[in-house]
Amino acid sequence: MKKLAFLCSLFLCLGAGLSAKDQELKYNKDGKFKIVQFTDIHYKVGNETSAQSLELIDMILKREKPDLVVVTGDIVYARPALEGMRIVTEQIAKHKVPFVITFGNHDREFEATNTELYDLVRTIPYNYLPERPADVASPDYVLEVKASKSDEVANILYFL
Repeated sequence: MKKLAFLCSLFLCLGAGLSAKDQELKYNKDGKFKIVQFTDIHYKVGNETSAQSLELIDMILKREKPDLVVVTGDIVYARPALEGMRIVTEQIAKHKVPFVITFGNHDREFEATNTELYDLVRTIPYNYLPERPADVASPDYVLEVKASKSDEVANILYFL
């Protein structure tokens, strides 16, 4: 029994260490790679229009079944910014699809810095954000997308 408990604990620890970043982004067997982009969500916690935006995100992700979600700037637009960012990114993560973000001019205007927002998003499952260097608020980064039938890099996506 102790051996079984140990193995279960080990499995859970190893599984917890895996993230979306441990999986390769890769074209499917048909040679396709679908990206869905959301921009200027301007999410406000408790706002009816913002709730509708989350429903629309759900609808699009269920319909399109993308290989990657890219959220480009102005994600949150009110206090509490950290809670808003968590809500939006968890809404995406529940679809179990890799996602990345970049910031816009409004994201840092509401009591949270880009550093705090970036670090929060890195805790959400399925994020593909790289580790942030200590001296950088939100780094530029690249993602590689592999070919469908080999491990060759087919495309490089730049996020600035």
